[in-house]
Amino acid sequence: TRLQSWHQAMTQLQALTAQLNRTDGQRGKYLTVSELKSSVFAITQTLSQNVPLEEQLRQLAQQKNETGSQSATEQQVEQHLRQLQNRYVLITHADPGGISEQDS
Repeated sequence: TRLQSWHQAMTQLQALTAQLNRTDGQRGKYLTVSELKSSVFAITQTLSQNVPLEEQLRQLAQQKNETGSQSATEQQVEQHLRQLQNRYVLITHADPGGISEQDS
């Protein structure tokens, strides 16, 4: 889901790091450029599914400075912030075990 993208990307990065470390420790073993590109592409795709709110705020400020207008970006930021606030309320006010990661 949208709120899981960052966690999924971090898991992919950790797996790639582990693979690189294993390969580095084995004499004569290597990752091809194609394998590395595929891993980086998959991680990039995961990250592009959901731009973090902090990045959206940076883009909003930059757009406002450059054009003086930010209506579409501002709406996206407001929607993202509302989603995060709603998720926070669900987590903090739910019964223990009453909400799962799949609910996000």
